[in-house]
Amino acid sequence: MKYWNSFDIFFDTKLDIYWEGIQPDLELHLASKEYSPDVEALNTIINCSRRSQNFKHRSRFSRKEKNLFFDIIIDYDHYMSLKEQDQKKCIALSFLKDMEILRKYKPKDFRFEEMKLDFALFFKRIQWLDTQLDEVPDTVPACR
Repeated sequence: MKYWNSFDIFFDTKLDIYWEGIQPDLELHLASKEYSPDVEALNTIINCSRRSQNFKHRSRFSRKEKNLFFDIIIDYDHYMSLKEQDQKKCIALSFLKDMEILRKYKPKDFRFEEMKLDFALFFKRIQWLDTQLDEVPDTVPACR
């Protein structure tokens, strides 16, 4: 599966630096994965904004393009109050939480749980998470 990411962030967050540091490894990790014959690519946009901006989650599944897309939304003020390792954990937890929106789409034979586990294991391997998937909370209040 191909992976692509973009950002809508304040530059002082260093989100782009953190993510771009792992993106080549993430792309390699996902290159041999297939979670559905209807999905060839996953696209994300990491958003870090203030609550007052009231950012709305976007998601999409294009059967024609075989593409899944979703937003990752992180609360700027809380995120900026964290130390670097906790910021990375916040990013990973927000990613796993926000990818839940993909459950509503029904690509053929979609193995969502396997995809989510692959991401959780990847984040654990790069030491952004220290938990197993079953320990990841359904809500991520520390990052919202």
